[in-house]
Amino acid sequence: MNIFRFVDLFCGGGGSITGAINALNATGVKYEGRGFNHWDLAIRTIQKNHPECVPDFAKACAPIESVLPDEIFADDPKRIDVIWGSPSCTHHSNARGGIPCSNQLRCQPEFLLPYLRLTNCRRMYVENVKELRDWGPILQKNTWINGCLYKAGMPDPRKKGKIFDWWIKGIKDCGYKVDIAVLNAADYGAATSRERLIIQAVRKSCGEKIVWPEPTHSRTPDLFGSKPWRSAAEIIDWSIPGKSIFDREKPLCRNTLRRIEAGIRKYWGAWAEPFLIVLRGTGEDQIDASAIPLSAPVPTISTSGAHVALIEPFLTRYNGGEDRNHGINDPIPVIDCGNRYGVISPVIMDMSHPGDHADAARCRGGSDPMGTITCRNNWGVAMPLFIPQQSAGTVKPCAENPVPTIATSGAVRI
Repeated sequence: MNIFRFVDLFCGGGGSITGAINALNATGVKYEGRGFNHWDLAIRTIQKNHPECVPDFAKACAPIESVLPDEIFADDPKRIDVIWGSPSCTHHSNARGGIPCSNQLRCQPEFLLPYLRLTNCRRMYVENVKELRDWGPILQKNTWINGCLYKAGMPDPRKKGKIFDWWIKGIKDCGYKVDIAVLNAADYGAATSRERLIIQAVRKSCGEKIVWPEPTHSRTPDLFGSKPWRSAAEIIDWSIPGKSIFDREKPLCRNTLRRIEAGIRKYWGAWAEPFLIVLRGTGEDQIDASAIPLSAPVPTISTSGAHVALIEPFLTRYNGGEDRNHGINDPIPVIDCGNRYGVISPVIMDMSHPGDHADAARCRGGSDPMGTITCRNNWGVAMPLFIPQQSAGTVKPCAENPVPTIATSGAVRI
């Protein structure tokens, strides 16, 4: 039996290599793998985790285009079973906004073609953002198109997808059949709704078929065995206290406040109205990082208990102006190196003297000590409950739902 050979190009920290090795070990297949990247830290990480995949650091730490494809393996060097390529996606992604693109970084997928021409690789997989399908030339100067100004360095909307189509044709011309799909990681059991474009290329002469995995999970499970999407709540360590936004030295920016407001609207339902009134009534020049969040929850919990209901944290992203809020029971979206996610979490508040102006003194973080407890029972806790279903006036009891993940800290309580 031949040893299974795989090559990871643009290998990053080695996640694809780890996944391949886990799958091969699970099936008892012997393997020989290699990883290549120009970034020394990436190669050192792979060398630490999988030293057998980096036998020569100097050769592995090199630009992809400088590697000789038919000299990667010593014996029978042209025989490769799988090539996995993850070219840079940042200059194709919509998340880039209006920032000009680098043509040099956008053309990285082209570097994969010599590996198909110079080897007998059976399969190639390419992973990237779905916007790669729009890959086309960029504008050389500021240009008005259909009444809109497109700056130099932006993709030319008139030639969207032209280079991508040419590139796919180049793969086919190397003797491969190609299929393309957009897969969501949440559909396969990950607690993240990461969508990625996956391109499969199979050499025609090897006689193998292109096969896609069947989804195991779904946002709306059916009667035929699919499971519900895993939630972000499963993978968040609730024993780690969040960092309070009430005592920030730098006030939150306008767009962040808008996202928090939108998240309250979306995930706290009718009970959020008292929050929204306060947020809308605050002038932009009067935003105070302590006053806004602390004054907002006070009207919500009244002594009558009319507004005491499910109040759960939600996730929000810091950058960008649109609605970027996500429910805690949904898979967490893509996490990049920018550390842009925050959890909007519960507070403890004193409900006495609701008309007084010392609002900041009456709200405390969930990790702070409580104030004096009087016989009037003035303290209320706005805390997350893992009850995924709610309507305008009714919350289904916890007993109707599965117990959520129980952390070692004993975070699940009645």
